[in-house]
Amino acid sequence: MTEKTIDGHPVAGSYNPDGGFFSEDGKIYVTPSGEVQHGITAPDGHFLPNGEVRTVEGHQFYGMVQSNGSFFSQDGTLWVRPDGTVLHGTTKPDGTFITEKMIDGHAVSGSFYTNGAFFSEDGTVYVDPSGNVEHGITAPDGHFLPNGEVRTVGGQEVYGVGLPDGSFMSQDHTTIVLPEGTVARGTYDQSTGIFTGQNGSHYFLGKGGIQTGSYRGDGALLLTDGSVVRTPESWAVDLAQMANITNIVGNCASLIATSCDTITAQYRTIEGSWASPAGGDFANVATRVESAMTMLNTLLDDTIDRMRITHDNYVVSEEANLRNLGQ
Repeated sequence: MTEKTIDGHPVAGSYNPDGGFFSEDGKIYVTPSGEVQHGITAPDGHFLPNGEVRTVEGHQFYGMVQSNGSFFSQDGTLWVRPDGTVLHGTTKPDGTFITEKMIDGHAVSGSFYTNGAFFSEDGTVYVDPSGNVEHGITAPDGHFLPNGEVRTVGGQEVYGVGLPDGSFMSQDHTTIVLPEGTVARGTYDQSTGIFTGQNGSHYFLGKGGIQTGSYRGDGALLLTDGSVVRTPESWAVDLAQMANITNIVGNCASLIATSCDTITAQYRTIEGSWASPAGGDFANVATRVESAMTMLNTLLDDTIDRMRITHDNYVVSEEANLRNLGQ
């Protein structure tokens, strides 16, 4: 038995053959490299960093508290999540905790992520943190593919996603298979959903499947069903047109305002020289006309302001989208 100064205090304990230090009360362990760990010692003699004893469902468990507040039992059969949810299961050699979750009326073995998502052990089911269930497959690289499947394309097995119309897209986004079996290879733009084939054709991958399309003059893709897929180029054309029409409306508003000023000057000249009962009636009419012209000019100014704000907002949004896509 000896003493070692730890955190400024002498601590009684003993050294291990590897140079580590273990306190006599079993609450401190200093690694051979000098790292100080606080915890407890379990009945079997194992030191548990950040360890504590918890009573769960009427039973005592020795275990360790993680940085997020969750608790894992020493024997790897219990996990208490930060929200207090108790899970029973087993711990694999790689540290993955396997438990069961009821999905579609069946008990499914798998593991929870720290964000609450669940991934089945066989890699065919994923439940997001909100509880939405997705069925699919897990590719060799570990990525889960919702509605995933493996198809033989060109004599090779290809992992990808099947679409409702029977079409297919490879996981690496370089190959598509149309419903009738036609295979096209090319490049995919995730920002627009447009696949450009090496065969010169263009396709849109939507929720319902794959459609063929052709580009319009403004850069948008016109699909065979008559619908249109907007692209950054087509938005740019629209923004330019919007800026142009805003300027046109602004110029017209200026002409109208000038005309209103001319009308106002004319009837004020008339009012000054029309001294009769009829002149009083004219003054009333002139007041109503002036009010109407003021309302018209205010409406035009407000319309132009809104058009400019809308244009500027679209510009900011598109610039942000381009930055996000580039990350």
